Amino acid sequence: MTDTISALISNSAQSGGSQVAQATSDSKSASGRAKISADFNNFLTLLTTQLTHQDPLSPLDTHQFTNQLVQFAAVEQQIQQSENLEKLVTLMEGSKATTSEGIGYLGKTVLHSNSNRFFLQEEGDAKLQYVLPPEVNNARFEIKNADGKIVYSDNFAALAIVDKGGNFRLEESGGKTLTYSLPQGSAQGLAVIYDSKGRLVHQETVGNHGVFVWDGNNSQQGERAEQGDYTFQVKALSNDGNAKQGEIIWHGFTNEQKRAPSGKYTFHLKHDPLPEGTNAEPIKYISSARVTGIKADTTDGLLLMLDNGLQIKSDKALAVYN
Repeated sequence: MTDTISALISNSAQSGGSQVAQATSDSKSASGRAKISADFNNFLTLLTTQLTHQDPLSPLDTHQFTNQLVQFAAVEQQIQQSENLEKLVTLMEGSKATTSEGIGYLGKTVLHSNSNRFFLQEEGDAKLQYVLPPEVNNARFEIKNADGKIVYSDNFAALAIVDKGGNFRLEESGGKTLTYSLPQGSAQGLAVIYDSKGRLVHQETVGNHGVFVWDGNNSQQGERAEQGDYTFQVKALSNDGNAKQGEIIWHGFTNEQKRAPSGKYTFHLKHDPLPEGTNAEPIKYISSARVTGIKADTTDGLLLMLDNGLQIKSDKALAVYN
């Protein structure tokens, strides 16, 4: 019977050893642990049977089955090491893939939605993007510092009103006279023309006189635009020439015309009261931030650490640019 116990230990030891060798392939430690558990139960059954039927005048050698227990413990430890090795290999492979992907984000700027936070660098501008509901014609934007104090504010209006919705047709020769009406309080606008595929064909700054004459030339390519259908828009501009629809460029100066210190800021839009019963969607913010670090998360995958104090999932980045 002692030989049977020794055979059980030998088989379990071989099984446990093979698990360590195969830890870098498919996981085998679970089956190894199940086998040693079954063998250990058999060992206890045989040992109990031996002790029950031993000769009182010639009892079993306690050192022998103590050594057998130690051997079983050693095999179990081997399997435990195998499990830990498998976990380590899995973590290393995942970390390697995450790090390789994340390096491409470091130092770059990403766009992400549902946040009005941004970081102003020591030099340069801050691009602040938003989506206004169609019902809003006029709004006011405010920029607050980390203490909640307003450092800059301005009023702006939405797109100008253009005749026939801005859609027109350009013939083989000649140009096109287009009329528009800038929102009240806007002194100038940016006239833009797109072709039927949405590609920019021409743009130039216009005044509030309401008439724009296009000669039919594609200023983007320096040649005559093709005959076809086009769309005309005029975006209201602030006094410094920044478009007020979709994106505001803050040059980093306060209302007192002093350069604001670098740091974290928030961007807020407030529109005029809407008519009673108007169900307008809330204003949406799109924030741009620089990626300062990356972090692997077992649940969320790759997280991007941003200079505006937020962290987002990499798949939530709307765009990535230098």
